Amino acid sequence: MHKIFLFMMFIFLCTPTIAYSREPYLVKRTYDLKTGTGFYVNGYGYLVTNAHVVDTCSFINVKTDDQKKPASAKLMAINNELDVAILKTANNAHPAAPMHSDKNLKKGEKVMIIGYPGKAGLQRNYIFRSGEVVDPDGFTVADRDRYIQFSDISAKGNSGGPLLDDSGNVIGIVTAKMSASSPDWEEDYRVSLAIKMKKVKDFLDRHYVAYNPVFGFIPRSKQSLEQKARDFIVSIHCYHSDR
Repeated sequence: MHKIFLFMMFIFLCTPTIAYSREPYLVKRTYDLKTGTGFYVNGYGYLVTNAHVVDTCSFINVKTDDQKKPASAKLMAINNELDVAILKTANNAHPAAPMHSDKNLKKGEKVMIIGYPGKAGLQRNYIFRSGEVVDPDGFTVADRDRYIQFSDISAKGNSGGPLLDDSGNVIGIVTAKMSASSPDWEEDYRVSLAIKMKKVKDFLDRHYVAYNPVFGFIPRSKQSLEQKARDFIVSIHCYHSDR
């Protein structure tokens, strides 16, 4: 039996520190900026993202594709073990993501992600990518009921964004990348991971947050999926200061 080397890497983006001051003539504070993605789950201003995107924030702002200015967001609940957090904004009339937790995913099934990775995240421009299900369950026995494995298409900044099926329904939250290697393998095993929607719905239920469940499947074109998804995703900027 050969040893398999396995590690997981969270994919949030930490940018260089930026200078920020609300009182420029009195004090200049320096903040660390971390960016990620999230999406609205109802029309009452509630949205979800990864816990590791927002767990160290002094303050948070979010911006949709059609907003001219970012809006402030409040952290309402967080579960670091599950890696899910609930945020609340004052936007009470925003499209909500259609969430599906009962779909029987199959290997090779088409999936998409939309979010704000890398430089696009800093500039608040989204990127839409296509891939496929590598395994509908997690890599290890302990994680099989928690994660979906899909193509290695995510990047730093996609954390907290939706994993979509070919109907545009959210079936998971993009959370990490994973790589495994063995001396017997010709190449490393590299995949992206998403938290299954059932886990997310259970977390929302515990905090009495309504969401938009769906049960049907209507295949859509890639362009139609992108247009639909960009209406409920947000770019998240998390600012942290030790002062």
